[in-house]
Amino acid sequence: MTTIDDRQKVFGFVLPVGSDGELIKQTILTYLGVGLMIIVFIVFLLPRLSELVTSSSAVDELHKKEVLIKKEILLKHSRRLLNIIAVTLE
Repeated sequence: MTTIDDRQKVFGFVLPVGSDGELIKQTILTYLGVGLMIIVFIVFLLPRLSELVTSSSAVDELHKKEVLIKKEILLKHSRRLLNIIAVTLE
């Protein structure tokens, strides 16, 4: 015969005989962690989602401008290099 002392306790609850207390504890903590992540998403990220989309499009535009400026600088330097080579060959 088993007594209450032989049974496992998880968060103050007495588990039935044959239950894996560690597995139940890990499962409960996992679900609590997932619930916390969902709450953080709802409270902090969801209200600012439109700002994130707007900022993302602004970053994309800045990246395109940066690529164009780099191309212009490269073209300018390549023309200068070609002029130096042409003068040297003359």
